[in-house]
Amino acid sequence: MYCENCYKCYEVQIPECPSQILVNAGLEANKIYYVTITDKFGEQYKQQCTSDNNGSILLLISGLPSGSLNRYSGNWKIEVRKVLANCEPELLQFCCDGVVKTFSCIIASFFQSSLGSLPTDIGCLCNDPITPAHPSTDDSIEVPFSEQETITYTHNLGRYVDVTIYDTDGIQIYGQVIQDSLNQITVNFNQSLSGTILID
Repeated sequence: MYCENCYKCYEVQIPECPSQILVNAGLEANKIYYVTITDKFGEQYKQQCTSDNNGSILLLISGLPSGSLNRYSGNWKIEVRKVLANCEPELLQFCCDGVVKTFSCIIASFFQSSLGSLPTDIGCLCNDPITPAHPSTDDSIEVPFSEQETITYTHNLGRYVDVTIYDTDGIQIYGQVIQDSLNQITVNFNQSLSGTILID
């Protein structure tokens, strides 16, 4: 089928085995949506979700095979529709560097996390008080990286730090963050990526 309005998918890496996934996609508030989640083998899992007052939807992890969202599961495609029978998915809106960008789906992959099962947010809205547009402060340290799977950085702050990671488009991404000491961190990804690490 020819796609008249083709949009890219929003790509994101999230910690494996999330306890829940909240998709902040700028949908209509308080509406019923149908979500299709497709694994790397083409198996589809469908669920009905109701958007909250912000137009975000909460994906039901319990509707997926137990333990399936792990670092070995490859890419998962997430599409949202107002009517289950619609061929074209709803357009999802994410804030990228303070600008709303439109996507037709989400491609999620998962990385190993030592933090266990955590709730995970995908995307954020441009009207959120915290946006992925590098909200650095005077005390922040920005560490650019290019095509790397592992980044080790000595910050010499003498404390454990908050770490936020952005890709080159300003979209927040996730990696395994290890606080090696009070003065050093290591960030691991499951593939080579480029972007900026923000240390606070």
